[in-house]
Amino acid sequence: MHSKREMGRDFGFTLWEVLVAMALSGFLLYSLVPHFASPVLPLKKRIDQGNIVQIQGAAQAYRVDVGAYPRLLTDLLDAPAGVAGWQGPYLRELPVNPWNPALGYSVDTLGRAKALR
Repeated sequence: MHSKREMGRDFGFTLWEVLVAMALSGFLLYSLVPHFASPVLPLKKRIDQGNIVQIQGAAQAYRVDVGAYPRLLTDLLDAPAGVAGWQGPYLRELPVNPWNPALGYSVDTLGRAKALR
């Protein structure tokens, strides 16, 4: 027969064994997550830069036709009331903001576009 002390050792892990296992799994998680998550941010940046270039190009074409930059981004899709010379649409559709799709983009008075965050 085994004593109580010997029998208890066969049924589980010690606190040290659990802590070492948690430390190893934490280290693996810490080192592997950036490797798999890193492609997302550069992709969002490239999409955002492409959208900005597209909007700014459309704003330049709008300015050539109308004589001023658009007040609203939707002016690139539909002719605003009272604007002469509009020959659009200058965009097929409004680009989707990769950082926050609900917010979109804006155009300032110099035709520069930026993502709203």
